[in-house]
Amino acid sequence: MKILYIYLTCEISVDILICSFNICAIGIYVDEHGNPEDEENFEEAMKAVTSSIKSTLVPSHVRDILDDDSCINLTSKSKPFWIMAKAVRDFVENEGEGCLPLCGSIPDMTAETGKYIALQQIYHNQAAKDSEVVFRCVQQLLHQLNQPPDTITEKEVKLFCKYASSLYLVRGTSIADEYDPKTLNAQNIAGNLENPENTMVYYVMLRGVDRFYSEYNMYPGEFEDQVEPDIVKLKACISKLLSEWGCGPLAKDDYVHEICRYGGAELHSVSSFIGGCAAQETIKFITGQYKPVNNTFIYDAITSNTATFAF
Repeated sequence: MKILYIYLTCEISVDILICSFNICAIGIYVDEHGNPEDEENFEEAMKAVTSSIKSTLVPSHVRDILDDDSCINLTSKSKPFWIMAKAVRDFVENEGEGCLPLCGSIPDMTAETGKYIALQQIYHNQAAKDSEVVFRCVQQLLHQLNQPPDTITEKEVKLFCKYASSLYLVRGTSIADEYDPKTLNAQNIAGNLENPENTMVYYVMLRGVDRFYSEYNMYPGEFEDQVEPDIVKLKACISKLLSEWGCGPLAKDDYVHEICRYGGAELHSVSSFIGGCAAQETIKFITGQYKPVNNTFIYDAITSNTATFAF
């Protein structure tokens, strides 16, 4: 009996899928009684079908970058990121026929070594051709912008093309903008507070604590004999904040009581976790890799839940 290997790439059409199943029906091993025998590569292919079939589209987060004004309208002061993004945009609209440059890698799969290497080489060669087209476009753009040709190296372009589908653009806001009622996204806060268990309530609590400290030069509950009076004061601070934001009152006061009860204490385990998160974000910025946390990060150590909010 012959052995047929089915290679499922990242994107295949329904027609290919139907064809693949037909091949499975006629090409799988059978024993002397005509019963099909287990074929690891066939089983692996059929399990991967549902996750491998998808439309060949530019991801929305990448499309937002390619359609950004900084990408479309380059200037002599444009940064390398936008120049390479513009080159990729031109590739998608022309040679790529609506697709991003090929990344050049394929997932591990059960197959004969020779056939797997041959398939891998096909992807690698096509990725090299795509990145070469993008690099030539980058050189043309640098010339048009009167920037030195060595501003962007071929190695950088290859890396950019390899991870083109994973590009993200994060435009954060300053703390000053976050604390300005005119620029704060109050609708986002109000919408999240409709669910009393939403993590947004901790953000409101922390902002209330900041207001409390600025007014009384101490944290709520810092002194044991002042816990009850501080609860009333903290409620007032939070009510002022919510009123400034145009939000309604909190559904319950349990969180206010807890904030005053812990009295500005810091648990070593929570501090360690937050310190690790800060270190991880620092590494992201230094290396320019991975997606950073956008704006405000909240950690609920009771439930081990985290959330990010952009204001």
